[in-house]
Amino acid sequence: MILLRGVIYTQRNTLRCINPITGRQLPYDVEVVGSKLLIEIQGEQHIKYIEYFHGSIENFKYQQQKDSYKKKYAEKKGYKLLYIYYDDFKNDKFKYKIKSELDTCK
Repeated sequence: MILLRGVIYTQRNTLRCINPITGRQLPYDVEVVGSKLLIEIQGEQHIKYIEYFHGSIENFKYQQQKDSYKKKYAEKKGYKLLYIYYDDFKNDKFKYKIKSELDTCK
């Protein structure tokens, strides 16, 4: 759990998304406690096929299916899912994205 500027962030999610294929949990990266905001940190492997990461195009497509399912599930349950992409860390863009979403979730 992290407390930052009066906001509590946790990696333990109250929203439990279950993979309909495997029956296993698909955890969200971060939940902002006290709001309906979830954050997913999306590395390059979520956007494009990377052979050493995925191993096959089928595994990449499966990764995209899981990401899509998690987004739809969160929205169905009334949560906002914010994506922070790997390049958002280069120029601190992630800070502005989070602040903007927190301002709208109040």
